[in-house]
Parts: sequence; structure tokens; C-alpha cells
Amino acid sequence: MIQSVSFWMVMGAAAVPNPGNSYRSELIAAGLSSQAADGILKICKESSRNYQKSSDFKEAVTEVTRFYLKIENFIKTQSNEDQIAHGIYAEKKKEKYRN
Repeated sequence: MIQSVSFWMVMGAAAVPNPGNSYRSELIAAGLSSQAADGILKICKESSRNYQKSSDFKEAVTEVTRFYLKIENFIKTQSNEDQIAHGIYAEKKKEKYRN
């Protein structure tokens, strides 16, 4: 019975879409290299693991700011093409969420 449960747990996990994969695809479609997309996803994963849910608004703003700066600093280390693609992508996202 345990083997059966383990098999279905694995099968169920494989069927659940990974949000990182769709975000990675979105970044690549925006013109970022796979290296840049993977670096951004790594920062996202690290930040989500390190983030502690808090009712303190100031702490939440600090964490979001820290995350944003990590992404910006990472992009500065990437190729000029990746920096341009990320800039365009970020502007489009800002416009989308502005309203």
C-alpha cells in the first residue's frame, strides 16, 4: 500500500504545473537569455524561501524592496542584450499593473 501511495503522490506532483516554468518561458519570450531567466528564477526561489509572512507593513515593504534590488543588481551583471530585454519587459509589466 505504501508503494501505491508513493506512486500516486509522485504522479500527482508531476501533473501540477510549475509556475516557475511559465515565468521562465515568459522571460525568454521577452528576449532574455536562458541564463538570465534562470538567474532571476533563482533569486525568486531564494526570496520566497527567506520571506517570513508578517503583519508588519514596514517589514513587508522592506522585503519587497530587497527582492527588487536583488533582481536589478543581477540584471546589471548580464549581457547588454539581457539588460535591454529586461528593461522593456519591466516597463511593460509596470504599465500593465499601473491601473
